[in-house]
Formats: sequence, structure tokens, C-alpha cells
Amino acid sequence: MAINVPIFRFLNKEQGKKIAKAFKIIKCSKGEVMLTDGEPVPGIFIVIEGAVDVYTGKFEAFLTRLEYGNTIGEMSLIENRTASASVRVAENETVLLLCKSDDFRKVLNDDPELAANFYKGAAGILSNRLRTSNNHIQTELSETKSDLQNILDDEKVIKKIGKERKEIPNVSKTSIAHLETILPMIENMKNNSPEDKEMLTQMSTSINDAIKAEAMNFERINKRVSKMQNYLDGNSKAI
Repeated sequence: MAINVPIFRFLNKEQGKKIAKAFKIIKCSKGEVMLTDGEPVPGIFIVIEGAVDVYTGKFEAFLTRLEYGNTIGEMSLIENRTASASVRVAENETVLLLCKSDDFRKVLNDDPELAANFYKGAAGILSNRLRTSNNHIQTELSETKSDLQNILDDEKVIKKIGKERKEIPNVSKTSIAHLETILPMIENMKNNSPEDKEMLTQMSTSINDAIKAEAMNFERINKRVSKMQNYLDGNSKAI
């Protein structure tokens, strides 16, 4: 049985069968915690049925919902570090596939070509997630700005914006750290796939440009939110 999900799209048929053997099926209930920010990652999860929600930061700001074909925990596993976000099951009767960390690393270590193809898929998945995260932040800020005039007398909203402002540096650091993680992966892929060296070099250049752009973008967002909060604080005092 092969696992047909985006992160494994570069695996050939035999590689797909090999990695599928390392996974087992787990059935989950709504609200069940799969990952906790800052704690060890048990392995790589794949959503087969249902959905999970991803939250980030101390205040657990909602980031995104992951459904069929999405993977969880693979970046922390690759980087050998703790989870960078919390993940909870969003729907009853959600079904996931799980491959424990040690088992997954063994599969990659035993087959360098399989590992190189996996890293290609992982780089694409991470790029898509970063775009989703950035779009979510931009949407949230846009909606907040359009509602300012209607909430000047709402003290709870003022406090909420203050909390969200504190989360911006955390989101920024996480996004940039993930981008930086791809660079050594690309260097590894160059060694394993010489025929793709030119394409991978271009990808590396694009990622370095993206890191600079992300840093500038989050700085602009931080300034905008600061202005919003100052504006709200001033008007609430006047009221």
C-alpha cells in the first residue's frame, strides 16, 4: 500500500511502499491533542479522514486547519527539535496515520535516494504553509482595521489586540526559522541529485530572498498593529 499525499509525491512506487510500511492507523476524537507547542514530537502524522487545527504561541492563536493529505510534525522531526505549534483534532472520527520518529528516521537513513525525494516534497509543503500563514495574518489585520471605529469603547478588544501584538515576533521567528531550515535540505538534495543542481540553486536563492522579504513584512505588520493599539488606547482614555 502506497500513501498518496503531497509530501511523498516525489517518491517512486517502491519507495512509497517502503515508507508506507512504517505507518500505523490511529482513530481520534474531537479535541484530542496531537502536538503541544514546545514539547517533543512523537512522529509524523498524516491526515486521512477528518481534520486537525493548528495553534501557535502562548495564547494559542488559530493558524490553520489541515485536512486530507496534510502532514503534521514532519518539520520538527527533520530539525530534531520540539513542536513549534500545538495541534488538536477538529472533528470526531478523524483518522490519522502515524510513523514514530525513530522509525521514520531509520527509513530515511537506510535509503538516501528516498530521503532526497522526501526532502523535495517537504520543501514544497513548507513553502505553501508559510504563504497560508502570511495570508492569515494579513487577513486578520485587515479585518481588525476595518472594525476599529465600531469597537473604540470595547476594552476587551483593546486587550486582545495587545495580546496578538505580542505574538507577531513569535510567528515571524517561526516562519523565518522554517525557511532557513530548507537551505541545508537543499544542499543535501544537490549532493543526492546532481541533475537538479541548477534548479536547486535557483530555489536556494529564492528562499534567501523570501527570508529577507518575510523579515521586512513582519516588521511592517508589527508597526501597523502598534499604531492600531496606540490609537485604541488613546480613544479609550478619551471615552
